[in-house]
Amino acid sequence: MIKYYMVLFLILCSTRIIPQELTRQQLDKMFNDFMKIRNVKTTLKTGSNKEFIKCGFSQANSVRIHFNSFTPEQQQILKPLFARPILQTSIVSPSGFFRIHYDTTGTNAPKFYTTDDLLHYSVSDLIQIYVDSVAIAADSSYNFEVNYIGFPAPPPDNGAGGDDKYDIYIANLSGLGEYGETDFEFVSSNDKGPSFMLLNSDFTGFPTLGIFAARVTVAHEFNHGIQVGSYIYRDSDAWFHELTSTSMETFVYTSIKDYYNYLSTYFDNPDRSIAENNLGAGDGYDLAIWNIFQRDKFGYGIIKRDWELMPSERAIVAINQAIMEKGSLFSEALNEFGVRVFYTNYRAQYAPSGKKFIEGENYPLISYTTSLTLPPYNTINGTCFPTSNNYIKMIIHLPGDVDTLASIITNSDYNAASANSDSLLNFQYQVSNISFSGSRDVSGKYYTLLTADKHQFWTDAEILNNLLADSGVYNNNITDFAFPSPFRYNNPGHVNIYIPADANSSGIAILSIYSISMTLVYSSESVIESPFGHPVIKWTPRNNNNERLSSGIYIFAVKSGDKVKTGKIVIFNE
Repeated sequence: MIKYYMVLFLILCSTRIIPQELTRQQLDKMFNDFMKIRNVKTTLKTGSNKEFIKCGFSQANSVRIHFNSFTPEQQQILKPLFARPILQTSIVSPSGFFRIHYDTTGTNAPKFYTTDDLLHYSVSDLIQIYVDSVAIAADSSYNFEVNYIGFPAPPPDNGAGGDDKYDIYIANLSGLGEYGETDFEFVSSNDKGPSFMLLNSDFTGFPTLGIFAARVTVAHEFNHGIQVGSYIYRDSDAWFHELTSTSMETFVYTSIKDYYNYLSTYFDNPDRSIAENNLGAGDGYDLAIWNIFQRDKFGYGIIKRDWELMPSERAIVAINQAIMEKGSLFSEALNEFGVRVFYTNYRAQYAPSGKKFIEGENYPLISYTTSLTLPPYNTINGTCFPTSNNYIKMIIHLPGDVDTLASIITNSDYNAASANSDSLLNFQYQVSNISFSGSRDVSGKYYTLLTADKHQFWTDAEILNNLLADSGVYNNNITDFAFPSPFRYNNPGHVNIYIPADANSSGIAILSIYSISMTLVYSSESVIESPFGHPVIKWTPRNNNNERLSSGIYIFAVKSGDKVKTGKIVIFNE
């Protein structure tokens, strides 16, 4: 058993974190989930019956935050479980930043070695090999996450563990069912501060074994230390804490593929909100590919920017803001992510250039949300969760021909997801082999139309017989672009912005301009002109008070009869 210092519990009580209010039922579930990882006494298994917990970070720290809300009996049980292990000895990593604590004998001593290893090395030598490898893994994680990506290093812990080095405790967590755990001990007046790491001494029976498991676990847990050291811990955003840490595993150790083991959870249920509010549940491992996508599209810097925004914003709002700062839209990015997720496994061979994951051939196949045979269905009335991708498979029978049309319906309403990721949003999707009002041509053979409230948050992509239609143009409502974009007030040639419109018999359309947070800044009836050979609206970029707009990304919506065009404009007020 791991022994703990009880006195360190007093540190917990000095934090001024204001936890969200929970019901007694939620608190009891949180308590039971935490006790489960502290009391599991079973042989870990791989495959469908696996009983391991990748990381106890969210379970343990949600309990810490809500400690004062538990019953006195529960508090008595929890107190001794919060302290650091007492281990026999320690070494300092080559960089000097980490102190690795471990036992040389007993139940906590590393036992990753096999019978064959004992033919060549003594037990003491094997333990030293393991500990030295952990020290090198810690330094490698620091070098990549701090020196390369630019994350701030975790803060010193005021001498806990013997000095101000970051402490890693190698202990027998197999009975707890964990790869590892990062535990914070906030001593400041805000919701961030020092932490320490627990690392399993024996990965027997885990999907990834021995030092390979230790390496990715160190990369994972060290990032948790960064998260709570300089940014925030928010239990309702546990999914993003785990998503980021899991992505760090493959960023630091590209040859170790432990993250593959969790992908099926997302690929089997892609229609759930990526911002699922899983209070204390610790999910998010299956969405490490979101950060892989962000890295591939925008570079590592956007992941750091997500976290810089996290202290003041919910995770999904921070993601939206970081993408907006890159001159893109979350709706487009989430839909492109959906396209890349489609092109995995054997389908990777059909992916257009730049529209697949580097390792996508090794990922599972996505599960369809809905499967239909057409005709007779040509109108689909559906619901989806905010910030989700929904995959609709249609087998279309025409005389002498059968096609498979896959449609990816994306909702990017980050505000709705932040408020309640379980809310259901309605949409209507129409498909025909004959053109109809408002429809979009799909590869010259089919016509589709996606309609829904708050249409600016909806995007779709069509894939016909495994080939992406329309060369990657994803939004049914975006058929042209406003120009010039970006518009610069200090450019003498920039006086008006020309915004695409659909011609109609009245020659009038309603132009609405929204900020990226969907605040209406301008709305007016406007004359449709055709100075460039196609219908546009000429707009001098000012709000309804005739004031210049602040720098940023704006959304336009042009309603012409029963047709609506939307798109984005970038404005610089320098």
